[in-house]
Amino acid sequence: MGFYRVGRHDQATIQFRGFVEMLLKANCTGFISSTENNLLTLSNKAFGEVPAEIRKALTYINPHYTLVKSVYSPAFADDIYEKSKMIAEWVFSQSSSYNQFNLEIE
Repeated sequence: MGFYRVGRHDQATIQFRGFVEMLLKANCTGFISSTENNLLTLSNKAFGEVPAEIRKALTYINPHYTLVKSVYSPAFADDIYEKSKMIAEWVFSQSSSYNQFNLEIE
């Protein structure tokens, strides 16, 4: 959110996507290559069945992992943030070990 707050929406978008990638990798079992960055593949490895709404959000976020300076608008970054938050909430709902996390921005 730090990048977003200072108007660096391109970096914020990349960070939101990176958060989702790391969260999915943390839930995969077995070996996951550090070069594997496809969110759909990671979600399938981590959870098998993924609800349609989550799959749609993952598909939308998936390609945004390379920095293209000043391409992303505040509205786009907002959309990526909301989709990332929705995915995180779903992932957190899949495991009781995530109960202590608060996704609300303070």
